[in-house]
Amino acid sequence: MNTKYYRYLLYMFCTLVFLFLAVPIFIVIPISFSSASYLQFPPPNLSLKWYVELSKDITYFYGIIYSLQVAILTVLFSILLGVPASFALVRSEFKGKNIITSFIISPMIISHIIISIALYKMYADMRLVGSIWGMTLAHIVIVTPFIILNTSSVLRGLDINLERAAQILGANRLTTFLTIILPLIRPGLLAGALLSFIISFDELVIAMFLCGTKRTLPVRIWEDIRLELTPTLAAISSILICLSITAFFLASFFRKKVET
Repeated sequence: MNTKYYRYLLYMFCTLVFLFLAVPIFIVIPISFSSASYLQFPPPNLSLKWYVELSKDITYFYGIIYSLQVAILTVLFSILLGVPASFALVRSEFKGKNIITSFIISPMIISHIIISIALYKMYADMRLVGSIWGMTLAHIVIVTPFIILNTSSVLRGLDINLERAAQILGANRLTTFLTIILPLIRPGLLAGALLSFIISFDELVIAMFLCGTKRTLPVRIWEDIRLELTPTLAAISSILICLSITAFFLASFFRKKVET
């Protein structure tokens, strides 16, 4: 068998995997436009009925607002923590650097339920369960590694001579960062911020442990799945799918700008 044949087999395999993963997700979108009173595919008729019902449900509105607040705060503080950490890891050499790097990215590997149990015990003692700052701190733990990885990958390809030239010409460190470094790392930083936003906005496990009486959108959806299944769930799920796809393509666009 020649190389071309193996390439076709690989393409076919990748296509089948993509269809296996993606098709069930996109079935939700037609269901959200169904006129039926229950989940039915294919829908008997098309209607915006369940989007109208969704707009009338105040609990979903509060869930969206709360999730947006947590996600925005999470991204802002993750950038403030992640960018300096990226500089320290890329530009400095010190003992135990690999161990510290592994520790920083460990939340990407450790199960969220383990993180949730540990944080719940700590938050219960500190009376942070149910507070927006408690949720934000918890999400910072799991999304900061994405900021660090994306920013670090850009910094490794950044010509340090540009910074030295700016400093020789009289620019201080802050001016050099704002005028030279930040514009160059912006695409990678935006890619990491978008991924972090989506991860925080969609996070369920940690929110179930720590949200208290305030429900984030994923927790609200999970409760409705347990209690009743209506096409309203398909409507809100379709909105989240479109949001995630948009963020994914934007993140890919910014990453391509970094590579070019």
